[in-house]
Amino acid sequence: MRNSSVNTLPGISVVCPTYNSADFVLDTLQTVVDQLLPPAELIVSDDGSTDDTVDKIERFLINSKGNFPTRILRNPHRGVAATRNAGIMAASEKWIAFLDSDDIWLPSKLLKVSEVIRKYPDVNFIYHTMNCIKHDGKARLFDHESKYQPNIPLINQLFKMNIFLTPAVTCKKELLINSGMFNSGYDVSEDYDLWIRLSPHIIINVIKDVLGYYNKRKDGLTCSNIEKTLLNDIRIKRLHKYMVSHSIYYCGISVAVVHYLIDKFGIRRFNTMDYLIKKSAEILRKL
Repeated sequence: MRNSSVNTLPGISVVCPTYNSADFVLDTLQTVVDQLLPPAELIVSDDGSTDDTVDKIERFLINSKGNFPTRILRNPHRGVAATRNAGIMAASEKWIAFLDSDDIWLPSKLLKVSEVIRKYPDVNFIYHTMNCIKHDGKARLFDHESKYQPNIPLINQLFKMNIFLTPAVTCKKELLINSGMFNSGYDVSEDYDLWIRLSPHIIINVIKDVLGYYNKRKDGLTCSNIEKTLLNDIRIKRLHKYMVSHSIYYCGISVAVVHYLIDKFGIRRFNTMDYLIKKSAEILRKL
């Protein structure tokens, strides 16, 4: 661990989970080193990688010019939720900024987050807009600011869809601890479950700027498990349906099915409402 000799953020720990990420994680970590204002610490939490991920990270951190403390946690393979939780528990700061091992931050990310923390002391949850890079290399804007509506209860918005990307989130460690952190019973959609549980306690600040790139890799957990993502989405909504009205709950279920169908078959297949209704009914009958 290296001691920092420069001004750091107001207590932000960066938590980066890894698993067999040797081919891309160094690009991700370089974006932490390149921050205009460095983090208070970087915690890389490894999920029992079987390749040379940890060795590469160790060499990178030794040779990098990042002037902040770093730690590598070597965990048994238990999934991303448990791996993130290990990073949260190891963090020594009041704020946690999440960064997945294949995503990218722009250099101004932590500086702008720091400005929000200093300006709005009551805020406990900060997020920003990101560009989503699909597995075909095409980019689209994931506009958090336009998806979140401050005049509508957050829980109602979350039941419609997950409006938060994890690498765009910085939140207080206390908020995470008090809500039980990520549920290791989910190997996908674990973040969605957490945001729903956090929602009654979240005080949000939105940064409208694009501050990173979310890589939607074809072999990533979400892209390679779209059926499981659908089932977990519905499972999570059922578990927490007491938090919303019946109409919001059933609307959320319908939206989850539609998103699955679009991912599975492509938007061009949906040329009639009858086709959409038929496919949705077939899936719901299997649940």
